[in-house]
Amino acid sequence: MRYMAISVDAEADGRDKARNRISSISGIHFLQEISARYGMRPTYLVTYEMATSDEAVAAIRRYLDKGLCEIGHHLHVWTTPPFTDKNAYGVDERWIRGIQSELSDEIFDNKMSTLHEAIEKNYGRKPTAHRAGRWSIDKRTFAWLEKMGYLVDTSICPYMSWNSTRGVSGYIETDGYDAPNEPYYPDIKDLTKKAKDAKSAFKVLEVPVTGVKNGLLGSVRLKGMGRFISVLRKLGYKGARNSSFRPDCRLRRNVFERFVHSVFDTETPFINFMFHSSELALGASPYTIESSGLEIMKGQIEYVLRTAQSYGVKGITLSEIASHICKTP
Repeated sequence: MRYMAISVDAEADGRDKARNRISSISGIHFLQEISARYGMRPTYLVTYEMATSDEAVAAIRRYLDKGLCEIGHHLHVWTTPPFTDKNAYGVDERWIRGIQSELSDEIFDNKMSTLHEAIEKNYGRKPTAHRAGRWSIDKRTFAWLEKMGYLVDTSICPYMSWNSTRGVSGYIETDGYDAPNEPYYPDIKDLTKKAKDAKSAFKVLEVPVTGVKNGLLGSVRLKGMGRFISVLRKLGYKGARNSSFRPDCRLRRNVFERFVHSVFDTETPFINFMFHSSELALGASPYTIESSGLEIMKGQIEYVLRTAQSYGVKGITLSEIASHICKTP
């Protein structure tokens, strides 16, 4: 049996981080409707604003209480207390676009715990799945997750490098390019490698976002390569960079459909399909500024779910994958 998880970064609208709007919560109902149609149950990895807003909690708990989704933990350091320079919208302007790996130990622990407690209080569930904000996973985070009883992390993107992603004062350190493209228990010395035995392993399962290799240039690992390929595309280049399994309204329909089938044609037993909640609402994401972009995104998401069904792939939540893997090495 093969399975697919839908992992959604449930967070504030992506176009204006300083204002912390959550208009995208309306898109949750669309996702739940099509997920039920195709036998899927999304995992919502929620930020602090989504864990404390009455509107967001009511929208997601409507499905959570029926067992139709899972709730998880997704730290955005600029919206999670304690704050240094809080504005009127509940955003710490000192940390806008910050990454958790650059926080001091004390601030890191306080922010991670604050979000965890807010989720448990308002959703009535202890979260057991986590994704680092802006993919900034590190060994300290894994140690915290293990201490708190989490089952799964989903912050690694095989075939992708985020080392050129800058926080407030530093860059993401963990490079998941060569990481396994399937669930694994990470080595305590290197999160991107599968541990050889239980003594050398974190007890939190890494469920990477499914990676896809695309073409020769897609495998070139140089800083700024993504921007370079974007320029080439404007000049007529038809190739693509490596990517994660997610919708992309910039792709032509036939290209996206080939992309989807390339994932399901593999024999990987667990597929992790991800996107952001902001991509489900008009104007909440750079990709859905126009209604045409929103309709493409929704159509692509439904195409993935329909294709999964045609391949006999069953739906699963992120934390449930841990019980299928069973144990550490």
